[in-house]
Amino acid sequence: MTIRTFLAAAASIAVLASPALVHAQSAEDLADARQYAAVEGFHGYPVFRGDEARIREQIRDGRADGSLTTAQADDFRAELSRIQDDEALNFRDNGWELPDYVRSGLQDNLDDLSSAIDTARAPA
Repeated sequence: MTIRTFLAAAASIAVLASPALVHAQSAEDLADARQYAAVEGFHGYPVFRGDEARIREQIRDGRADGSLTTAQADDFRAELSRIQDDEALNFRDNGWELPDYVRSGLQDNLDDLSSAIDTARAPA
């Protein structure tokens, strides 16, 4: 295992192991939140759309240039999806009003994910 592989794996594990804003939710609860968000036309809070698009681009670029494995890309996409689930759950509970502590937590999670992708993509 090279140092780059080790660091990328460690970064992936750190992001995926970070505590979620919303503690373990049942699949039914998440499905309800997603359905409510879809019915209400919620596609994420606008304040986070740029960060989410940038993260998707980081993952795409990492796959295109070979700096991310398929498994790493899948893990990072899953983490982004989890963050978006947190947004949907918050929207179901609070509507468009985004409490400061929730905004801060979601932003921290997006920033941590972006940093983990950068670390995983960094040359050895």
